[in-house]
Amino acid sequence: MNKFSYLSIFLFASSLGMQSAGLPVASLARKTPVDFQDEILPVFRANCLACHNQTKSKADVILETPKDIAEADIVVPGKPMESLLFQSAAHLEDPLMPPKENKASAKSLNPQQLALLKMWIEQGAKGEIRSARKIEWQPLPPGLNPIYSVSVSPDGQYAVAGRANQIFVYDVPSKSLVTRLTDPALLKGGQYKEGVSHRDLVHSLAFNPTGDLLASGGYREVKLWRRAPIQAAKSLSLGVGKGIQA
Repeated sequence: MNKFSYLSIFLFASSLGMQSAGLPVASLARKTPVDFQDEILPVFRANCLACHNQTKSKADVILETPKDIAEADIVVPGKPMESLLFQSAAHLEDPLMPPKENKASAKSLNPQQLALLKMWIEQGAKGEIRSARKIEWQPLPPGLNPIYSVSVSPDGQYAVAGRANQIFVYDVPSKSLVTRLTDPALLKGGQYKEGVSHRDLVHSLAFNPTGDLLASGGYREVKLWRRAPIQAAKSLSLGVGKGIQA
């Protein structure tokens, strides 16, 4: 065997040895159960769920709940070293997860995260997703009145201004206030009064080309407001009779 062949075999063997070594795993000294929702799921959200969720499930693997993980057949409860989920995350077996090249900015799990994942599997890979706590929305302070957005209808008749979480509609020729737009859905909880359009600041406003539709944008929310068509006034039919000249 020549020197070149020997060197190639050595490098190949070394690379296999380096891969089998895997990532470092911390040592955890605790007796309390690992909580899937509070300790495991946040790790998956940061590094795994972009590709393994209910909508997008690469390799038919979903990591959103313990039930999903069990159905994917990637965990042997009580045996992390026989579980593909841990082996891939610890870079002990292919496919290495998350991949080094990925579009989600996912990173390899650190020693503490791997230790938690390993212990969770050792404890049976159990858990549940508890109901999310209801968000308690609070109205904006009354003194908050900045204007972050404005728009003018294509015909120049109306101007709208987003002041805090309200939308003011002005008649341009007369320079007078016409109305404030109110979202009826916000009045149901009793926290908001008439004239409130969004929960948060109105950051953008835009009319459509015909001027009968207005779009308003807040944080992660866009609302469409349609102007009611102008109704013709009630007409009276006057007959031609005595004393009336047609």
